[in-house]
Parts: sequence; structure tokens; C-alpha cells
Amino acid sequence: MRFLTIFSVILITLIYSCSQDQGSNALDQINANVSAYFFLTDSVEVETVIRDTLSKEELEEMMEQVNKNLNLIDRDLDTLSLMIDNQAYSAMYLGQELDKKLILNRNDLEDSLQRTSIRKLEYQLKQAQLTAKKQVYKQTNRLLLHLKRSESQGIAGYNVAVKYRINNELMEVELLLDANFVVVD
Repeated sequence: MRFLTIFSVILITLIYSCSQDQGSNALDQINANVSAYFFLTDSVEVETVIRDTLSKEELEEMMEQVNKNLNLIDRDLDTLSLMIDNQAYSAMYLGQELDKKLILNRNDLEDSLQRTSIRKLEYQLKQAQLTAKKQVYKQTNRLLLHLKRSESQGIAGYNVAVKYRINNELMEVELLLDANFVVVD
């Protein structure tokens, strides 16, 4: 019985030390990858803390929401394109009518042409804003796909807080790492 107790203590100690080595190896790997990402020299000490872990299920939900948002933006962009075309045709029609009118009756048509042109420009501005938002969602989707490809054991990525000093100035940033501890752009 005494032999079994001693063996159990040794086994538990061995398991605990191996798990500590794996944890420190992961942090060492994170620190090395972060240092490489920022092109830091070996003399710069990097401190990292894992703030959050992104699970496979959370990633799937995020990807689904991004795809829904992309579809909605595409619909809005299609609608805006039609509205811009309508305003352009209205402006063209008003311009043709303006050429036919006498000097006395031109004021109302000029005002209508001005309002139509302004409305068209507002729609074009909204279209440009939506196009920029679409690009942001596409970039997010690219990052999420990178995380999906690196999934490991139900973990898709990590949110890591990083601190380091350069020229006596403390730098603090947060980074997204995939499941293999590689910094995601």
C-alpha cells in the first residue's frame, strides 16, 4: 500500500510538471511569435496574457453573422444603384425639358434639376459608404476563415494582450492569434 502511495505521488508530480512545461511552452511560443510579428530583438522582453479564447462554435456564429451582413449590404447596394439610375434619368429628362423652355419658365425646372442632382449625389455617397463597409466585412470574413482553417481541439483563436518596452516607452496592444499561436493580420 505504501508503494502505491509513493508511486501515486511521483506520478502526480510528473504529470503536473509536464503540464507546466506545456503551458510554459505555449507562452514561450506566443512570445516568440509576437516578437517576430513586431520584429523585436531578443533583448526586448515581451509579456503576453491570453484575455479570451475563441471557440469553434463562437467562430461559426460570427461567420454566419458576417455572411448575413454581406448579403444585406449587397441588397442595399443593388437598391441604391437603381435609385441612382432613376435620379440620373430624371436629371437627363429635366435637362432636356430645360432646353425646350423659354427663359421665364426655367426657374422651376432648374430647381427640380438641382434637387435631383443633390439626391443623386447623396445616394452615391451612401453607396460609397456601404461599399467601404462591405470591404470591412470581407476583411473580417478573411480573418475568420483563417481562424477556421487553424482550428484545433475546438479552439479557433485567442485574444492576447501584449506589453513590451522600446526606448523606455511602454507599448500595449491586443492581438488576435489563431489556434497555432500565429498572429493573424
